[in-house]
Amino acid sequence: MSTRRIELDPQLAWCRPGERLLTRAKPTGHIGSSVAGEVTAPHEPRSATPQPVDPAPPLPLPTASVAEGRFHDDEWVHDPTLWGWVHAESPDRLAVRLADPLTAGRGEVTLLLSTRRIAVARTHQPFTVWFEADVRHVTAVRPFGLLGGGGQREFLRADFADRSVLLWQVNRVRKEARDVRTALGL
Repeated sequence: MSTRRIELDPQLAWCRPGERLLTRAKPTGHIGSSVAGEVTAPHEPRSATPQPVDPAPPLPLPTASVAEGRFHDDEWVHDPTLWGWVHAESPDRLAVRLADPLTAGRGEVTLLLSTRRIAVARTHQPFTVWFEADVRHVTAVRPFGLLGGGGQREFLRADFADRSVLLWQVNRVRKEARDVRTALGL
């Protein structure tokens, strides 16, 4: 008799019975933020977050115009060092609480969105959830894209009940947005 060892994807194993993983994204750049009118690029965590075991190598910093807040509306998207952005009225908002561990754990964490939860988890062994919230806080998910310096850069935009917003870069934004909206009934 032979036995075969099957390694489960810990992100899929994270799902509870009846829960389905809808999308996941690993930060490949910085997150910028506009919190209480203050622009910060890269975002600086405002809450206590775990420290990564194996931190990612430093990335090039955002352009001076983005880092200093000298841009209009969503022109930050033209900066290739940015993977995402947060808009929030205060640091206690959900988008900021997700951005904090995404920033602190870059290289080790993944943003997970399921039919029940939105979370940031350390995806290396041991799999550890750094932050999670009920998906019912998500009020809208839609594609967001602008022409960046190297062509189209597409982001998924999640709006939360507390009026904060998290945008993160994805490859197939229209399909992901449609699939998430359908699964969540948005």
